[in-house]
Amino acid sequence: MPACQALAGVNTQWFYNKAPGGLYVKDGKVLGAATQGRGGVAITRGGKGIHVDTYQSTTTLYAAVSTIPVDGINRVPGQVWNCGGIGGDQPTEHPMHDVLCTDSSELVEFTPEWKDTPSGPGTEVVLDAKHRVVAVNDARGTTVPATGSTVQGTGDDAAWLATHVRVGDTVRVETAVTDGRGKPVHLTRDTTIIQTGPTLVRDGKVSINAYADGIIHSASDVGDEGTDQTFTYNWTVRGNPRSVIGVDTQGRLLLVAIDGRQPGYSEGVSIQEEARSCIGSALYKPSISTGADRP
Repeated sequence: MPACQALAGVNTQWFYNKAPGGLYVKDGKVLGAATQGRGGVAITRGGKGIHVDTYQSTTTLYAAVSTIPVDGINRVPGQVWNCGGIGGDQPTEHPMHDVLCTDSSELVEFTPEWKDTPSGPGTEVVLDAKHRVVAVNDARGTTVPATGSTVQGTGDDAAWLATHVRVGDTVRVETAVTDGRGKPVHLTRDTTIIQTGPTLVRDGKVSINAYADGIIHSASDVGDEGTDQTFTYNWTVRGNPRSVIGVDTQGRLLLVAIDGRQPGYSEGVSIQEEARSCIGSALYKPSISTGADRP
């Protein structure tokens, strides 16, 4: 925090194998694709603008004569933590917190923030700062150019890259973010978005959609054998340490931490109790639970 000149901080987003677990926008740049439809918080105007909503993102690769959806940004291809992805992920494309969904055929973009990309079979396209293709590699694993990017393909999508992209081509990868109403979210250098959740409070009332936020694991999504019947209780109902980002009636941003797992001092709170504590603390405007909730 000293490097950021920050006064305080709380846990926010989950990370899996160095990858953000959901939509992550820093300085207006998308560094992680959305867990489709999950809650998140957008911060603008140097922390004075706070907006809690649900978010989706769409990433598209534009080649010379064709386009194709991109499955992810800055994550290991085939590993869709928290699910909520696109393109036939198994066992579900519905958000499922802490569940690893898989997909054998994916395209994943890597930005310089990732540095060294995952190695393995497939195809990897390397782009310079002007989006020109400088290499088409017949295996995955390289260093992302400091001012460029790469796109990895696995399975059928690896074959698509090898067929449709050539050295010297111009290839663009563009990501659009939309809110819960399907409206575009305008990203500027002053925009930060962290997808976490679940949402807790809206207009002074408890507003939790546990299923949409992936903290209820339904057999209809993953099948009986893949359902952890204890997850919802352990994560949602049982007391745990929690953290919250919220806005009070005066428009001030508040970071709230609730201790837990300390018998005799603080057992923590359930998601419902967390939401009620927000209302008791005058967090009447939208509030969202963040990443201190792991049981």
